[in-house]
Amino acid sequence: ALPPVPEFIFELMHYEWLELAVEIDDTDCSRFHFDLENRKENFQLQILPTVRLASYQYAVEQIGPSYIPTQALDIQTMILVFRNQSDDVEFMRINDLTALLLAQFEEPTTIDSAFKTLAEHVPDQTADELKTAGLSHLMTLVENHIIGYVEPQTHAGKP
Repeated sequence: ALPPVPEFIFELMHYEWLELAVEIDDTDCSRFHFDLENRKENFQLQILPTVRLASYQYAVEQIGPSYIPTQALDIQTMILVFRNQSDDVEFMRINDLTALLLAQFEEPTTIDSAFKTLAEHVPDQTADELKTAGLSHLMTLVENHIIGYVEPQTHAGKP
């Protein structure tokens, strides 16, 4: 008889598939810029289309010969899978607030606008407080090529 399939196997398979999907995604990301020093005055940020986010009951990024989970985690773990500056696939474990912040950049938006919208979901902090606390983390997301600078959207030839 075959041994029972571990409960975590389907999540592990999904995670491995997600890494492969990011690795082979050939979406053109040339419109994204990551130079923090020379960004233009009027810029917007957007999450790269090659980035994937998933939530799991198991710490799938740790599973291997030296770690076989015996039970699900008490809380879901969120994993961001992306390609770094060298085009290598990496992952980052993130929390709920970071996931909510990333959601603000699904479409091109300014930093101020993103933190203003984020503040609507975090009632005990103002947009300025969130921006002060989260700006360095946001810049880390840019440095890791998870979010990039894009030219402002134009409509009918008008900026």
